[in-house]
Amino acid sequence: RGKLNIALREMSLDPDFMHLCGLRTQDKRMRDVELVLRFCAFYHKTYLNYKAPIRTFLNSEAQEKKDISDKDLAELKAAFKNACQIIRSIFDKNAFKRYYKGKPEDPNGYWEPKKFNVSLYDILMYSFAKEDKNKVFQNLDSIKEALIHLMTEDQSFIDSIELSTSSVQAVTVRFDKWRSTLQGILGVGQKEPRCFSYKL
Repeated sequence: RGKLNIALREMSLDPDFMHLCGLRTQDKRMRDVELVLRFCAFYHKTYLNYKAPIRTFLNSEAQEKKDISDKDLAELKAAFKNACQIIRSIFDKNAFKRYYKGKPEDPNGYWEPKKFNVSLYDILMYSFAKEDKNKVFQNLDSIKEALIHLMTEDQSFIDSIELSTSSVQAVTVRFDKWRSTLQGILGVGQKEPRCFSYKL
């Protein structure tokens, strides 16, 4: 119980989020609310502090932030909305789905038609939460191509979104690879927190 719990339900009703997840109504098993909690956990703790299993990681987020301040909650909601709007603009209904490489007899690749990939959800929601929409919108095609390239050509990235996906190694590999790829297109974000003083 608490403010975060109420906010998770509200955020799960965001129209862009529902569109990306292919939902028309709230999920009876609350998987949509769990996805919002995943976003919150990686947003607050970052993937660098992730420890398996994922259930413990999510439970600690729900416990620690249950009485989140109004200021922090407003920032969290804005970041969530920002990420959903950007991802919808780039990938639309193919968001959070694998892209598969073509074969010699049929060189055209194809998008996974139905299966939702939660590993892709985590990295995309995390990476676009704080990005400037205008900057991203100038590079939509490049960003889309870059992710498709990782999903078809980079075997360690492919393994990290398909095999033992909640292990610390898989989480670190996919977040690191996607973050450096995105930074190569957009440059290093100005909103990243400083890790040391200007003097140092």
